[in-house]
Formats: sequence, C-alpha cells, structure tokens
Amino acid sequence: MKDQSAASLGRHLTLQCWGNSGLKIEKVYGDLNDKEFIRKAVSGVDNIMHIYNIHHSPIIVQAAIENNVKRAILVHTTEIYSNFKYASQGYKDVEKKVSEMTSKSNCPTKVTILRPTMIYGPM
Repeated sequence: MKDQSAASLGRHLTLQCWGNSGLKIEKVYGDLNDKEFIRKAVSGVDNIMHIYNIHHSPIIVQAAIENNVKRAILVHTTEIYSNFKYASQGYKDVEKKVSEMTSKSNCPTKVTILRPTMIYGPM
C-alpha cells in the first residue's frame, strides 16, 4: 500500500530513511483488528516486523503462518518482567500463545521477539 498523504512529518522522514537503505520495506496502514486485512497484508511477504501493539501479535503470527511467511519480528515490551502481576500477566499470556502457535516443527514461520527498553520518536 502507498504512504497516505496524512502521514506526519516524522513518519515521512522515517520512510525517506528506509527508502535510501536499499531494503525493500513496505509500510502498511489498516485496522489490526481486521483479520482479513492482516491476511492480505502479509500475503506474498517473506518477513514481517510488527511494532504497534503486543496484543495483536497472535493475529499477525497466525496470518504469517497461513501465508508461509519466513520470519515475524515482534517488538514487545520489557513490562513482561514487571513485578506487578496484573501488568505482566497479559504480556506473558500473549507470548505463550505465540510460542504455542509456532512450536510445531513444520511451522513455516520463525518468530523473533525484541524487547527494547525504550523507543524514541513519533508513533
């Protein structure tokens, strides 16, 4: 999908930076609650990087598996290690679900989870 004209200046600069990197990166806009949108977005893709919301990770990984995506990189949170059980349990549940989905030896999608301590810049 093409970049929307309503994109903020920060996102525009990011796209410019990616555009000069030599990497084939496509930024996709849509509703992460719409499973059909996600399926279409990952169709024909080798790698996915999901950075928006940890709670959408299982939906994205499922679509990746169904479309034989080679790798899904999920940017999660260090809050999984929080001492506050109510804060960390939801994150643990999401990662457990992702792990269960990809645990079969014939699963076409490998998952990497990154947990940066801080993300800077406009979202």
